[in-house]
Amino acid sequence: MSRGAEVSDAASTKASLRIALRRVRHDFLSGLSADQRDAALARIDAAITPLIPGDAAVAGYVAQSDEPDVLPFLASLHAAGRRVLLPCVRRLDMEFSAWSPADPLVPGYAGIPMPQLGGDSGVPRFLLVPLLGFDRQGGRIGQGGGFYDRYLEHRPETKRLGIAWSAQEVDEVPSDPWDVALTAVVTELETIEVEPPSL
Repeated sequence: MSRGAEVSDAASTKASLRIALRRVRHDFLSGLSADQRDAALARIDAAITPLIPGDAAVAGYVAQSDEPDVLPFLASLHAAGRRVLLPCVRRLDMEFSAWSPADPLVPGYAGIPMPQLGGDSGVPRFLLVPLLGFDRQGGRIGQGGGFYDRYLEHRPETKRLGIAWSAQEVDEVPSDPWDVALTAVVTELETIEVEPPSL
């Protein structure tokens, strides 16, 4: 089989997985009461904390659909004096801008809220990464835009922490040559460390 066919097959498999995983994630979250959801998020927040030691910058995301909401956690980091960043997408490129809870967010790529362009930018030491699916080898299925892979390709020093619900785990994520693996995955049930800590 040619490489082109392999890439095409991987893309087709990923597309099918995205459809299935959106449904799985939605069904999982729909099955939780408000109290259960809050408790699950609290466990995720508590599990992230030991993975981001020191005072280096931490970047997160604005949750969409049924993604775990990390903004309250990021707000607590900011209140403690930590530098917090959020993604800004311009055309096909993603960068990260400083954020505080008092800062207004504006509609960005695909309507996702982001800091206003032209703000104070930075490179995070730790990056909380949203996803649709993950495996125990650090494989990640995103929304398909490739923004995180392109951003991380030349930033190996950034620790990549996938944030997910446990129901989003798959046996093996189909991979493409440009995919960047996660350093760890944090769910409401456990932390899966793919790379040994070297912080």
